[in-house]
Amino acid sequence: MIVVALLVALMVQQPRSDTILLSVQLVGVRSAVMEASLDSDSSLSLPTTDLSALLGIELPRARWTPLDVLQAQYRSLRITVSLRALSVWIEDDFETLPATRAMRDQQRRQAERAPVIYPSGPSVALSVDDRGATLTEAGYSFQGRAFAQVRTGSLFPRPASLVQRGTTSWALSVIPTPALFLAYSDGDYQRPTVTARLSTGPTWLSASWTPEHYVVDGLLTVGRLSFFASSRNSYSITLRAPVAVQLGRTGRTTTARVSVGPVFPSPFSPPTIP
Repeated sequence: MIVVALLVALMVQQPRSDTILLSVQLVGVRSAVMEASLDSDSSLSLPTTDLSALLGIELPRARWTPLDVLQAQYRSLRITVSLRALSVWIEDDFETLPATRAMRDQQRRQAERAPVIYPSGPSVALSVDDRGATLTEAGYSFQGRAFAQVRTGSLFPRPASLVQRGTTSWALSVIPTPALFLAYSDGDYQRPTVTARLSTGPTWLSASWTPEHYVVDGLLTVGRLSFFASSRNSYSITLRAPVAVQLGRTGRTTTARVSVGPVFPSPFSPPTIP
């Protein structure tokens, strides 16, 4: 009887821990399903290895990391737990986590229309539609630093009474350094076009030229502020913060925009109202 009483006492005094499956989301970046540990006091702990991989950080070597420990280490994070929804949301508005910064950098590169780097080797493609029109594409990439492409095809289907009209275009692009991109394109029914982009440090510059006109865009980033100007009579200032603010002018119209959310406005697009 004494042994039974001691066992019962120990069971009552020792905190009970259950494991449940949760969806853990780094809002606006990525998510993962993890096995979480729920203590008797409703405190939640996540597996350290999975949490480190999700957030892109190094956590103390332990099997479990309590969420209050994560919050104490990264005070700017907003952590929301919903056991009813079996979900944990981690919001990183100030981009303190490497995973958030990597995603933001990728979004900015896409906004900057960064060139696509192809692996080395030839490429061939053939397209046919139900009108009878065709398009053949052939290209070659050299170590991701140079890419040439030729496209030839029919503009219209070929009825028995008409002669099919063909069109051919070609393009060449080079990336001598990661900061510089140069391209030239021409063809039967298009004007020759030269494009150049330079991205180094906080400065980004893009220029496009045809015999009829040219366009130059520039961006300068200082901390969370970005300053954009274009020869198309377009300008803007963008503040990237939990409450993002944009002030821009296009033509004769000045527009202000305030937004909240995990996706920041593109500093390359001045705010406009359609």
